[in-house]
Amino acid sequence: MQRFKLISLNLVCILLLAYFMVLAWQRVVSSTPYFANDYKTFYTSLYANKNIYSAHYYSRVLSIIHKKDKITMRITPKISSINMNTPIMNVFLKGLVNVSNRLPVSTFAWMMLSLVGATISLGLMVRYYDPLGINRYNFIPFLFMLWLSWPSLYNLKLGEVAYFVLPLVCGGFLLMHLKRWRTMTIILALLASVKLFFLIFILLFILKRQWRLMGLFIFSFLIFFFLPLLYFPWSDYVAFYHLSQNYPVFIDRCMLPMNASLLGVIAHIIVMTHHKINLIFVRMMTASICLLVMMLFVMYDHLRLRHLPVFSDELRFSFLIIFSLLCSPLGWDYYFLFLLVPVVLIFKIARQYALSKMVYVFLPLALFLPYFAWAIGTSTVVSYLQNFSVFAALISWLLCLLCASGAVARAHNQLPKQQENLVGIFVIFSLINVLLLQFNYGISYFFDLNQRAYLEQVAPVVQMHSDPIL
Repeated sequence: MQRFKLISLNLVCILLLAYFMVLAWQRVVSSTPYFANDYKTFYTSLYANKNIYSAHYYSRVLSIIHKKDKITMRITPKISSINMNTPIMNVFLKGLVNVSNRLPVSTFAWMMLSLVGATISLGLMVRYYDPLGINRYNFIPFLFMLWLSWPSLYNLKLGEVAYFVLPLVCGGFLLMHLKRWRTMTIILALLASVKLFFLIFILLFILKRQWRLMGLFIFSFLIFFFLPLLYFPWSDYVAFYHLSQNYPVFIDRCMLPMNASLLGVIAHIIVMTHHKINLIFVRMMTASICLLVMMLFVMYDHLRLRHLPVFSDELRFSFLIIFSLLCSPLGWDYYFLFLLVPVVLIFKIARQYALSKMVYVFLPLALFLPYFAWAIGTSTVVSYLQNFSVFAALISWLLCLLCASGAVARAHNQLPKQQENLVGIFVIFSLINVLLLQFNYGISYFFDLNQRAYLEQVAPVVQMHSDPIL
């Protein structure tokens, strides 16, 4: 009877997964022509376009005024759309957006591959958590909860790439656990070439004094990073370099509410104190704080992590994921999907050790704080919630990991129903996400199979010129 219930639950979750994937697909199809997602950026720069790092400009039409025989439009200041992916990532994305000449077909392939990425990633983490496959009937329900997480919904709504990168993060973590160091190093090098902020994993080799592996990491990274020269011209690499040095572009983007980076926090504080942003000062301040964070982590590793009887490597890996998002200007909420690794790690620690009560404070905060980035209002309180909630959520994840490492250090036996309590938090999280979607919070009209109501609220766009990034 119990097995029948589990199989029925799996079938229901599979149907719901398919349904939510269709909803996400039709949202991307509807919003792409209106520049209302990131998929449009990838599509514009990579679909039969040779200048992949050109800035594409557009404006939104606020109103159309008819006066006699004259028609005038009131439009927003021009908005830039720039592909910030590395060359090797763009090789993959270019093939994906050119799957078909029809937008619905190419976006469907995008969504299907996102689901495949989610499945592979969770499968890798389940192998770490449950290598014997004892709880195999729980896989589909947990996959459904991952699909319904707020970072996942945000990623799917925008047509972003987090699910394409997540298998590399999870694969590197599992290989580290299995002590397949060389293969892990090559996977992490590929990961860093796809998303440069993962170059922070060089600290993993420094802390463990694995100098040969560090050399392999750097060599493999350079191979992967420059391999697209077989396809893209050198001018694209020059353009990517100029883009990486265009600091105002990063500041503009990291000041959006859905960003958790230190750069965004510093820029917001300067603006809120009614000072003008000085690029040199902001850059130096951000670099100094990031360096301080890394130094504190090295000290913490020396004083605690390396002395733990178990989980020291896994905790070190998880901390570096959080620091990569914190120190990169690209610390978007949809990249919180990478925190699947520390989530599974906390669950595994909870199988063996007693977690402190503070975990049940910081974990809900880490999950629920990002909601406030979509808050609407003009008051000072709402402004602070918008601008700092995602950053505060990332700090909460950091505190969760600190509590988890403390649990390993204390080595007290696990408490009863500890894992059930953690599962309950994530179930509530998923249900709240569905409830917010029902009330059109964050992702309006997501459940409407007919997207007419959504399209009526999206301002039309006027596409303007394209310029190279110099």
